Amino acid sequence: DLSFEAKKTTFKQVLSLIPAIYKANFKDIKTEGDLALHGFVKGVYNENKLPAFDVNIKVQNGMFQYPDLPAKVENIALDLRVENTDGIEDHTVVDLKKFHMDMAGHPFDMTLLVKTPVSDPDIKGHIKGKIDLGKIKDLMPSEEMKISGIITTDVVLNGKMSALENEKYDQFQALGNITVKSLTYMDADYPQGFTIHSAKASLSPQYIKVDELKANIGSSDMSIQGKIENFLAYYFNEELLKGNFILSSNYLFLNDLMSTEMNETEESNTEDTPEMTMVEIPKNIDFSLNTSIKTLLYDQIEMKNLSGGLILKDGLARM
Repeated sequence: DLSFEAKKTTFKQVLSLIPAIYKANFKDIKTEGDLALHGFVKGVYNENKLPAFDVNIKVQNGMFQYPDLPAKVENIALDLRVENTDGIEDHTVVDLKKFHMDMAGHPFDMTLLVKTPVSDPDIKGHIKGKIDLGKIKDLMPSEEMKISGIITTDVVLNGKMSALENEKYDQFQALGNITVKSLTYMDADYPQGFTIHSAKASLSPQYIKVDELKANIGSSDMSIQGKIENFLAYYFNEELLKGNFILSSNYLFLNDLMSTEMNETEESNTEDTPEMTMVEIPKNIDFSLNTSIKTLLYDQIEMKNLSGGLILKDGLARM
């Protein structure tokens, strides 16, 4: 039988719980904002039962900025409540009424309400915002990676999982788009880096459709189209996940797809090669991939005009 309350404390104390922020010159970081926390835990906890609990967290006017860096994350607001009135797991309610931040001038908002998470997950949520990955170097000190690009998202979810299971898609709202532009990434372990020139995915209750994805990994280029079906039922109830994709490429150098660290590991283990083990393919995945590659290079082997398919179904892979 516990109760707890922190009527008011500084936002900096909350940030200290995030390892990536805490380990980088945390003592010199500039912060603003307040935190309020209160709740209780009451009852019996054992292998068959949970205690009742209620946790409320609020953040107002949060801001942080590293010394000697020009950008800051500001207008951080959080209103979260997680409660269970009687200890029955299915009676847990997660209510994220508000999460907002302005990241280097770009707003990001999220809300989420989850009820009956065990018997029939009832979900209502919205994610909307723009993230400029190129501004991360202006927000947090990092010399290990180079990253840039714009990610924009506007996604709405509202409905019960039973509606999807019974294919009553008109009773479940799942709509929105996710776009990526000029995303590049490179670090010490992956010096060849990769670039996503453009990518767009649209969301519906039945599937996620990848309308276009054009990318380069090192010297390799690729274009991908396709869709993933039944993703919500797969995530929440481990039902069958379906996918169908088409991949085309003018030049694919498979060595570019392996990091330097992987290659070094393989070289260091040539004398003590571990026993090969079977990779088990999940039986609740039904995937097909069709490829068209003009030139494929692996080590010193060059192949021209390669086409083919890969099917993952019923725990088997067919090529």
